[in-house]
Amino acid sequence: MIRDSYPITAYDVGAVKSDPTGVGVYVRDLGFALAGQRGQAIRFIGARPDGPMADRAATLMRSRLHQLWVQTQANADARKVDADLVHYTNAVAPLRSTLPFVLTVQDLSLLRYPHYHPPPRLAAVPVMLAAIHRARRVLVPSRATADELMKFMRLQARRISIIELAPAATSLHADQMPASLLDRWAVEPGGYVLSVATLEPRKNLRRLISAFERFSPRHPHLRLVLMGGKGWRTRTIDEALGVSPVRNRIVTTGYVTDDERQALLQHCAVFAYVSLYEGYGLPIVEAMAAGAPVVTSNASSMPEAAGGAAVLVDPRRVAAIVAGLQEAWQNRDQLIEAGRRRVSVLTWGRVAHETGTVYDEVVARNGRD
Repeated sequence: MIRDSYPITAYDVGAVKSDPTGVGVYVRDLGFALAGQRGQAIRFIGARPDGPMADRAATLMRSRLHQLWVQTQANADARKVDADLVHYTNAVAPLRSTLPFVLTVQDLSLLRYPHYHPPPRLAAVPVMLAAIHRARRVLVPSRATADELMKFMRLQARRISIIELAPAATSLHADQMPASLLDRWAVEPGGYVLSVATLEPRKNLRRLISAFERFSPRHPHLRLVLMGGKGWRTRTIDEALGVSPVRNRIVTTGYVTDDERQALLQHCAVFAYVSLYEGYGLPIVEAMAAGAPVVTSNASSMPEAAGGAAVLVDPRRVAAIVAGLQEAWQNRDQLIEAGRRRVSVLTWGRVAHETGTVYDEVVARNGRD
């Protein structure tokens, strides 16, 4: 039930592009869930004019760059909607903010692993550091990220709220693979290992390709499907694909629609997410929700996301990834059942409720958390 006494919260939706991934999916799904629970107390600000939040937003982004909007327009937009509080959802906030704010930080990869990012993105580091120290509360998706904030940023535990994420909402539950996917990529239900990741170094796709090359002789009918758009520094991935002896069995899809993504998740033989570092690993729980057996990394936050329902491997050892793929293949039914139990408690309604509780606490303390 929607109450009238919620604080008015300006909610930053600038990260939601027309084809959202990662942070954009988090911001979109949490925003809709918050609006469902809190009604007009949630005011979307900074929507991209061509994005999916534009028709529900109180203000639009006048710049193409989220960073520029944050520094030049966000505070005025929040004041325009009479906000008591602002939620900046992508790790940065205005250097000059006249309103109290909470901040979502998915991970500290910009600080800990700058080589995983294109140089222009590193310009956000000083702004991110300032935002973390000035936020009334910092929201993180995992204990791993919370521990990093306390260790590397000296942030007090009371200023951090761990709110675990949930699988993206979807209406598609297809018993059969859509014919469009069969025709476009020549994949058969149960006939492929699937990865969902932007093509960039941190996602460790070069080692996954090597692991598939070793795994594939025992499973000559299987393909490897790399689902995701191109990121940066893709040269090593392109080179690995170019020299792969099983290149004709590897499919790169580029960005896909939500329905296509869900169909590929539902019908894969094994889902492999062997990233080197994540703040949570949302594709892990999305794959479990779709009924896929999961292999993921034993690094950073990914064991937390897996929740004991996936095969964990050392992502830096190709042999370990091969063994993990084989284990998931052999124990497919048990992993699918474990995954479904794992995600049964993960909903965006719960994420919104816990996030809203933080809003209430911060405002009740008059912005002094």
